[in-house]
Amino acid sequence: MQPLVSIVIPAYNGADNLLRAIPMLDAQTYAPCEIVVVDDGSTDRTPQVLSELARTRPHLRFVRQDNAGAGAARNRGAACARGEFLAFFDCDDIWPETAVALRMQPFLAGDDPEIMGVYCPADIVDEHGGLIHETPFFDYSQPFDRTYFTAVMGSLFNPSCVIVRKAAFDLVGGFRQEMSPAEDFDLWQRMLRTGGCFVKVSGCRVGWVQHPSSTVHSRLAFHYGQCVAVQDQLYTGLLPGPCLPEYAGTMGHVLARRDRTNRALGTAIMAAVSGDADTADRLAGQIALPFVRLMTVDWLMWTVRFCTLRALCRTVSEWPHGVWPEAAPRLLPWLRRLDARLGGCRNVQGLVARLEALSGGEDAVCG
Repeated sequence: MQPLVSIVIPAYNGADNLLRAIPMLDAQTYAPCEIVVVDDGSTDRTPQVLSELARTRPHLRFVRQDNAGAGAARNRGAACARGEFLAFFDCDDIWPETAVALRMQPFLAGDDPEIMGVYCPADIVDEHGGLIHETPFFDYSQPFDRTYFTAVMGSLFNPSCVIVRKAAFDLVGGFRQEMSPAEDFDLWQRMLRTGGCFVKVSGCRVGWVQHPSSTVHSRLAFHYGQCVAVQDQLYTGLLPGPCLPEYAGTMGHVLARRDRTNRALGTAIMAAVSGDADTADRLAGQIALPFVRLMTVDWLMWTVRFCTLRALCRTVSEWPHGVWPEAAPRLLPWLRRLDARLGGCRNVQGLVARLEALSGGEDAVCG
């Protein structure tokens, strides 16, 4: 008998998504699975939809709580879960039918206590499944496909990519809901500080759906602030658990400043493209010239394309001719202001020149 996997789903006004997602989860080839949905204070038809879905599905359970955010809802679902393993799933995302079976293989292959969780890469897609970016995210190249603490310092995985041991999740106290919407970034890093690893399952790929109403899109500045708070704690050793001493000294602060610049740049581009010039200008104050000088123009072009497509939830097939004319009047003035703020930066100037030449066709864009 294989171990039970509890699929934990936070749902806020997710009636339509649940009607699509639950049959998709029913089709999983792995058994046994249970589905635990936490209705996070929905005001739409979510309670009625869950009642209807559960009527013919003994493996589906749901609870309702006052609205407290996705982190709190996932914690509630984990507390209700009966399984030894927790698979997190956001109800607007996409799983193939083998998503659980493939990711459970490292756990089933042997009793390796070092493995606290597994993950798979994700395709970033729009609401219709169209690719927003050609290459998958979270497809890290690490020795033996094992990710340890400090191997990757960013936001490691989307929750829908991950299955964890419930014991490892409980050991660190689950999601810190006060860190929302960066509570998943915070959780993976705190788990890794206990000394174990996450194993990549390359043969699996999930769909990470982007839409304009998501928390990341609608609260860009707040999301940036929460992510920076997590990064700063990682580098200064304020979180519980083992901390490499090299990250607690001066170089740790330098690395934190570098990561803050990288994150601020991407978030500011999304804000500018979305028409929020005030947020983009505020974030520009977090971008430090020494670290921008380390960014090649090709890398900056990649960042602009990805952040623009993600901000507008448009597919890569629409770049540049269908998307860039819409984004250019908003982004180019901000980039010129950024260059002035930095006192003149040849990297930014090179980026602006490349963007101004985009009308020449796709060959003007870094692939």
